[in-house]
Amino acid sequence: MATNPTTDTGLPFVTLYKREGSADKVYQLSIGAGKDAGTYDALFKNARRGQPLKTTSKSLLGVSLGEARAAFDSVLKAKTEDGYTEDEGGQAYTNSEFTGRVSGLRPQLPKVATEELLPQLLADPRWGLAEKANGENRMLQRNEQGEIRGANKKGLWVDIPQEWVQRLHAAATDPFILCGEHVGEKLYVFDALQLAGRDIRHLPFRERYHLMVQVLATWNVPHLVLLQTDFDPAAKARRFEELRAGNREGVVFKLADQPHCDGYSDASLKFKFCESSACQVLTVNQKRSVAIGLVDSAGTTVPVGNVTVPPNVPVPQAGDVVEVAYLYYNPGGAFEQPVWCFKRGDMDPSECLLSQVTRFKPEAEEETQERPRMRA
Repeated sequence: MATNPTTDTGLPFVTLYKREGSADKVYQLSIGAGKDAGTYDALFKNARRGQPLKTTSKSLLGVSLGEARAAFDSVLKAKTEDGYTEDEGGQAYTNSEFTGRVSGLRPQLPKVATEELLPQLLADPRWGLAEKANGENRMLQRNEQGEIRGANKKGLWVDIPQEWVQRLHAAATDPFILCGEHVGEKLYVFDALQLAGRDIRHLPFRERYHLMVQVLATWNVPHLVLLQTDFDPAAKARRFEELRAGNREGVVFKLADQPHCDGYSDASLKFKFCESSACQVLTVNQKRSVAIGLVDSAGTTVPVGNVTVPPNVPVPQAGDVVEVAYLYYNPGGAFEQPVWCFKRGDMDPSECLLSQVTRFKPEAEEETQERPRMRA
């Protein structure tokens, strides 16, 4: 079910998308102030993507706020049940009764690798290197009953693209658990805990990776992309430079001889070419801008500046979590050149920590932080 983002006035506004066959449609819902004082307009517009939006007959003008909200909620519910989604790719999502419940699945999460560690990580064949996809952490499971579901970083069930489910029902007949990043229409797979009905989380990562290469090739599902992992030092160095030159987000290093473990692990390290951080929205400003903050070591939320929300993206609300890219951080000040990435649905404000920031303004005094160490 879609959420209800708000405009700068605090009134609901949402843009939905639906792609089905050759049809590619946009549906926009909003509530605004009416012509007369104390009245409101519930406006519903639609069009083919790329065409001017036209007001539909469902729109209500000059009604009370209660009537406008009731109409807004009714149309939003109907459209999402019809396959419209806030995903700009227009994918239809599952609408599972289990959404929001604990799944029992927990991903392995990488710690931050400092630049000083890079030469060792690239030269040591015990560390594999793969591209870091820029999306939401997603675990994908087919259980013994044949049900296919997705879970987020917190281990809660979430809705997933319906086309994933349809394709995987046709391709895979045995239980599996895949770990990846959900980006647009695709799941970029980087690990597996179960394949062909066999629990493999105890196996070294190198063996899990080679099993993924074999099994995913037989499935031939275009929405699943296995992230290439290199172990040879020369191949890693080439891949690292290719990704950096291509302005990709970064890389993840994983120890080849380690089994899967839940949560943050020293056996998995990430390095970003362009720094970004998950930030809490503190307030909604004028002109499509929001103030953002991070939590310091004392548990205090520290403002780190403002970021502009793109015109085709609903303005988030205070308390939401958003991903923001930036050039560097000026301790005691704000992010330099912050750029909106996306709204996160897999993190709480308490997880937006100042300690995640590793790129500081040149010559600025850095805050003391605990750094991950190389595994022997």
